[in-house]
Amino acid sequence: EILCLCARIGVRTSPAFLSNGVAVCPLFSWYRADFSGRWVDHGGFDNTTFWPEINAKDANNPQLPEIADFFLELNLGRVSKAAALREEGKVQRLWTFSHFLPRMDMMQGTLLQGVMGCAALDDQLRAARASGHLFGHSHHGVERV
Repeated sequence: EILCLCARIGVRTSPAFLSNGVAVCPLFSWYRADFSGRWVDHGGFDNTTFWPEINAKDANNPQLPEIADFFLELNLGRVSKAAALREEGKVQRLWTFSHFLPRMDMMQGTLLQGVMGCAALDDQLRAARASGHLFGHSHHGVERV
């Protein structure tokens, strides 16, 4: 429903060309505790979220791994299309971006590691053959190659 609303009001959520050979590919994401091996107590973060798409006993539990899996599945088509465009030479520079972090080494040491990222996101941006990746959520400036 949210993606339909975005389309209706003109908010772009899909990959797009910025110029000849340069494209961006937004990736949906959510955190997984296996990103760091540290859980944040349920109720402390994102406890007002509700996930009707997830078939679980507690649809308000933001730390269900199925939530990250749901978002990763939304990325499959765009990742394969981006990789194909790179392979065909139609995209020379591809920038992916997400809210959550794709790798632990991007963190600047925080107690919130359990709600910071998803390692499978890194697999997807690499499968898309991204030239670079932008992320948010960390509240810390990080520049890495």
